[in-house]
Amino acid sequence: MKPSPSWASDSTAGGTTAIDQRVLRQCLGLASSFLLTDTTINPLTGADTWYIGFSRLVDIVVALHARDELELDTVNTASSACSECWMVAGSWRSLLDCRNKVKEVATKLRRILDPNNRTYRGYIVIQLEFSVSCKYTPFPRGCRLCALMKLVWNRICQSPRVSQPLLRIIHVISCFMQTSYSHCYM
Repeated sequence: MKPSPSWASDSTAGGTTAIDQRVLRQCLGLASSFLLTDTTINPLTGADTWYIGFSRLVDIVVALHARDELELDTVNTASSACSECWMVAGSWRSLLDCRNKVKEVATKLRRILDPNNRTYRGYIVIQLEFSVSCKYTPFPRGCRLCALMKLVWNRICQSPRVSQPLLRIIHVISCFMQTSYSHCYM
């Protein structure tokens, strides 16, 4: 008998292997980073390999829902991943075609939500925040990274709750920008 993979926990009562949703959430959280790295490393097929991976992760989320094992945190993480990928895909012209792929993945995720598309089993879900008609318009001056940071900062200012991990990420990016992009002004 083969040992279980590290992402699978012990068997459940039904004899199937339970998936460690903490690991699944970590993978979903990296989706926007992999969108950038996959398309940068391999411009010809990077978007396709990223889409296959992201789509399969959301397929696991849907399967967990069907097995009645899906945790709210996992739904929120998947929803956030879709929103982040949408924003990243709109931030670079070479990635604009990826928005259709993000929309396909988000459509799978929306099917498991309650009929109001705002809750999952009665609990509020982080909204899939994007619109097909939304076009990213870079700021007339400065680099795209500065424009992206302004967008993130404005979003945080509008948010009633700001998570500590998000603030740490913004701090790291801001420090990077101060050293690498000293010519740009926020």
